[in-house]
Amino acid sequence: MWSRRRALKGMLAAGAALGVRSPVRSATAGQEPDLELRLVAAPGRAQILPGAQTAVLRYNGQVLRGRRDALRPAGYLVARFAVSREGAARGEALRLPPEDLALPEPRLELQTRLAFRMMRGFLNGRHFQMDAVASDERLPFDEPVRWTFENTDAGGMMAMPHPMHVHSARFPILERAGPVPPDLAEGLVNAGYKDTVLVIPGERVRVQFAPLHRGLFLYHCHNLEHEDGGMMRNYLVS
Repeated sequence: MWSRRRALKGMLAAGAALGVRSPVRSATAGQEPDLELRLVAAPGRAQILPGAQTAVLRYNGQVLRGRRDALRPAGYLVARFAVSREGAARGEALRLPPEDLALPEPRLELQTRLAFRMMRGFLNGRHFQMDAVASDERLPFDEPVRWTFENTDAGGMMAMPHPMHVHSARFPILERAGPVPPDLAEGLVNAGYKDTVLVIPGERVRVQFAPLHRGLFLYHCHNLEHEDGGMMRNYLVS
């Protein structure tokens, strides 16, 4: 079971394993951490005394290289833990947007066929080229685009799902069409905004977004082996 005391003991133990006397240190004036956690302690139950910054973990980025002196005062200030007796503010409960969003009519409709054959990935029959942008990969700035990903390729050795990721975009899923097994379909969360959508073999998935940044961006399968096999392309917003 997780506890604040056990977590701090874990930090101390990790530092000791690296040969560091005290990986948990007090904050130094003028330093700001990358992450600050504010803990609210109930009266009489505080395990860390309320008040100033009580625990700061420093890390200089060398642990993965096997450096035993990685946690030291010269490292980066990563986190500060502060405790107060102020009541925690309760925000509104998080809710996903409805699946039937009212969206504007698209100015452009795209369709991308997904394929992975002989350890090479293809999007509309094309694989990755550093600066290449095809005519159907040019999107208008701040105009609604409806994009269909189609995983119906029958030329590969085996059918595979493809989690398609679009950089610099957030989109709702408008439609799924295809033979998705019922037990798998029950686990798919279609509500809300995504930047990645899983496309099951035999399935067509339609999404919509309006590009809000001009420039060159990537879209690709998020399976690392498929991405490295060329299942990645550019799209240009102008």
